[in-house]
Amino acid sequence: MSEFLHGVSHPGENAFAELHNAGIGTIRMDIPFPFDGPDGSLSSSLRSVTEWVATVRSNDMNIIGITPYPSAVPTWGGEVGSSEWYGTLRNACKFLAEHFGEDIPIWQCTNEMNIAAFRAPLDVPQS
Repeated sequence: MSEFLHGVSHPGENAFAELHNAGIGTIRMDIPFPFDGPDGSLSSSLRSVTEWVATVRSNDMNIIGITPYPSAVPTWGGEVGSSEWYGTLRNACKFLAEHFGEDIPIWQCTNEMNIAAFRAPLDVPQS
């Protein structure tokens, strides 16, 4: 990657040629919570995004992954805001980094936590 990333979010499935022609080589994308339950079974959302990541990479685009939004973290891992809940999120993020490896070399820790809709159900100190 170069020192500067020129990118977009949510470009659509058929925009790769146009993005390259515009000098855009990076896509920022939301990555879902990876597990359906505490047993570690992979969510269908993760399987779908894994396919999309492969498509994006095969079209010579870089990716910045956005970790799961707080609202996506299940309460089976603990009450919202508890150390167990944060542990569930931490374990999920570790899994995602390992799962995607070099395909997603840059991660944004969730999205715009200063906006209530993005940090929900966390309050400001929790976020």
